[in-house]
Amino acid sequence: MNIVVICSDTFRYDHLGFLKRQPVLTPNLDRLAAESACFSEFHLCSFPTVVNRIEVFTGRYTFPLIDWGALPMHFPVLGEVFQRHGFVTAFLADNPHLMKEGSGFGRGFDVVKDIPGQTDDIFQPKNAPMIELPCAIEKLEPRIRRLERYRRNAYWYRQRGTNTTETLFREAIRWLENPPKRFFLWIDSFDPHEPWDAPKRYLEPYPWNPDGAEVTWPHNGPAGRYSEAELANMRSLYKAEVSQSDYWIGRLLDSMRARAPGEHGRHFLFGSRLLPGRTRICRQTAPGPSDADLRGARPHPVAHPASGRVGRRHNNPGPVPAAGSVRHGARAGRHQSCSVGPRQFTRPPAAPASEPAVLRGRRMPSAEGDPELPHRLDAGLVARLLARERT
Repeated sequence: MNIVVICSDTFRYDHLGFLKRQPVLTPNLDRLAAESACFSEFHLCSFPTVVNRIEVFTGRYTFPLIDWGALPMHFPVLGEVFQRHGFVTAFLADNPHLMKEGSGFGRGFDVVKDIPGQTDDIFQPKNAPMIELPCAIEKLEPRIRRLERYRRNAYWYRQRGTNTTETLFREAIRWLENPPKRFFLWIDSFDPHEPWDAPKRYLEPYPWNPDGAEVTWPHNGPAGRYSEAELANMRSLYKAEVSQSDYWIGRLLDSMRARAPGEHGRHFLFGSRLLPGRTRICRQTAPGPSDADLRGARPHPVAHPASGRVGRRHNNPGPVPAAGSVRHGARAGRHQSCSVGPRQFTRPPAAPASEPAVLRGRRMPSAEGDPELPHRLDAGLVARLLARERT
């Protein structure tokens, strides 16, 4: 059993096309959903990018105990668990927050590949050429130095006809062309995070108001600083980013299908996705901007449903439900309430900071009819995968 996790940062739950909540094109994710079971009540625990990854990598509920910063060294992490069980582990990312020196997110991975130059990453020298701004500078959120770093990075990639999203997924496709026998691969894509600057071909399907500016990196704060035309254009820019992410995820999945034709497994949708055959593909969307964000107002940190809910898709070669909606227990009428601890599904009560257990999330018992497990390191998907591998 091999595992591939694809994490898309700032991906709104309601911008998954198969939900039909927004007019957005995501044919590859729609296909994924059609092959999967769906956890309709899967919610984030920690909202910000770095804190969310600390939570997922360590299995601990971090809010409000851990702030934005490096991965704590005193917690075991997901990659180390796989290493101890004989997996080759790899971490490919264009997420600049995770790849900064000293951040520690490469711990537990045998292979770490940083795709530089996303957003305002320190990548190009100060004298490098820059792209032109798409709108007046006062309409954009970043300070001058951040904006100039972004403009230099974007120029370098555009001169080569590509960007970090394409580069990341091409690198993942190459890595999987000759994979180890047993591997765990985490792919962390920063898009569809701001700046919303996907190639124009992804923007073409969406409406554009020529009376509004192209605001790719808007200010936080009241919506009144932007016109209705500009706000409408922002929504289209975000949809273009979503469609770009969908396209490259689809290219990756197609390349894997082509290398394992005729293999079929059961599909389980909860934000993770496992592809047909003996390679699991888990897809998780990190929390996205809320409607209030797209209107220019700041929301409650986690209350907004489009921001606080996370898309999980899971395709499982093992004995799990077929496509459909997973509910809370075989006979219950309500949906399973889930959260983001590393592949953990049943949301436990809040635990005190002094709790000695390393892993606070619990495994998903109801979907497979298993008894609930106590908090412990081997709880959750990792343990189930490794146990199944030994049988």
